[in-house]
Amino acid sequence: MKSSFENSINVLVKAYLNDTLVQGNCYACAVGNLVKEAMGYSYVPCIDFPDRKIALKENEGRYCSIDVVGEGWYAALYNQSSFKFQTESKAIGYNAKEIRKIEYAFELRGDDYDEKNTDESIFRGLMAVVDVLAEIHGIDLTIREETKKMFIKPELCSH
Repeated sequence: MKSSFENSINVLVKAYLNDTLVQGNCYACAVGNLVKEAMGYSYVPCIDFPDRKIALKENEGRYCSIDVVGEGWYAALYNQSSFKFQTESKAIGYNAKEIRKIEYAFELRGDDYDEKNTDESIFRGLMAVVDVLAEIHGIDLTIREETKKMFIKPELCSH
């Protein structure tokens, strides 16, 4: 069953406000956060890869490795037959083509102008993801633009 537009947006708003969105980290990218929420995983400090600050932990206490072949969800799409990929994509409710679009939007659209993982780059990636999710779910332009306003961090608002 496809995840609702509202549910996906709420997951990403929460991740953005909690600073758990990280470009280049398959555990904490836009798709990784959707998987985390859908599968009931939580974030823990990453010990496997020193360049990553967070990883996923399954509720049973075991470390979770999102089914990746190489780097990121885009690479995982090449191993679509694996059980873990099938389970996680089903949990978030998007097919491989939709996941590829979400991944591309967050990772590459956000990185057009400067280095990854600046607040500006992550925000730009999220705005591209909102556009992709709106397209997937058939959301009109007015709702899409109103949705983008949900990603304003309180410290960025003027008093």
